[in-house]
Amino acid sequence: MDKKEELIPYKIKKLPREKDGSLSKSFMANGHKYKILGWEDGISMDRWQVYQQLSIQGGFDLTFQKLYDELIKLRDMFDAGFIGQFRPSKFNAQLNALIDGVKSKATERVPKMMRLAAVFIVRENEDVRYYSESIASDKINDWQEEGYDVQDFFTIALNSIQGWGQVLQSIMGDG
Repeated sequence: MDKKEELIPYKIKKLPREKDGSLSKSFMANGHKYKILGWEDGISMDRWQVYQQLSIQGGFDLTFQKLYDELIKLRDMFDAGFIGQFRPSKFNAQLNALIDGVKSKATERVPKMMRLAAVFIVRENEDVRYYSESIASDKINDWQEEGYDVQDFFTIALNSIQGWGQVLQSIMGDG
């Protein structure tokens, strides 16, 4: 009997929680120990660059219509010669991330939010100075093999996006 047959039927697991219900800062997956880093732990330049691109893409990767609308808005701002609060480098980075998001949507195999979570979740002894797509894919595979719920990783990714919580709260209202 192979490993897959032994797991059927199996339950999707949640990441470990603290007594207060918050996510534990560490967990095991497929024989590897993982640690969830926060902004307070610091972030390397390499991981920051990956974070910047993935957080912008992830934030706009909801629908093609949303991506299209944002591209038109950016183009119109540029054409009008008014960039508002955007610095040219920020404007260019956002525009490129949006364009890349459109191009990669149909062919991307690993969701951006899982890759974004991989920026902040590190294996024991992983060099946190660098980000590697192959290591990120290995980590995501570990989480899949362990049977963890994808929503926990989406929560980690979305919570890393500065301002996301406030936007969600304003959309949802006070309840």
